[in-house]
Amino acid sequence: MKLKIVSSFKYYPIIVGMLLASELSASGIEEMSEASSLWKMFLSLSFVLVLIPILLFSYKKLQNFRIGQNKSTIDILTVQSLGTKEKLVVVEVEGQRLLLGVTSNSITTLQELGGKTNFSELIEEENRHQNSLNEQKNA
Repeated sequence: MKLKIVSSFKYYPIIVGMLLASELSASGIEEMSEASSLWKMFLSLSFVLVLIPILLFSYKKLQNFRIGQNKSTIDILTVQSLGTKEKLVVVEVEGQRLLLGVTSNSITTLQELGGKTNFSELIEEENRHQNSLNEQKNA
């Protein structure tokens, strides 16, 4: 009987090794699944962080595109700054061009423009008008 007990101990390291190997492989699988879940979370976060600027950019570009609505009938053609808070603006409203004086307190219609008048010509004309007024005051 002693012989049989000794012979059964001969397989004991193999059985212990198999049990340890199965335990180690189970913990290795858990570690791998934890690592893969971390990678999945990292990739998902990266995807969202890349997607946010793309959506903001496309929203801004599509904001001007209005479905079912007419475009604005007011177009700003040119702007000339006269000082820190003053400027001359040529706008086109429903086919009519207007020269506006814009300050921080008011907007004034200076002149209704007819056809395709050049902005520089208007400024020269206004300068001539202002010079003639100054000459009259000085005389």
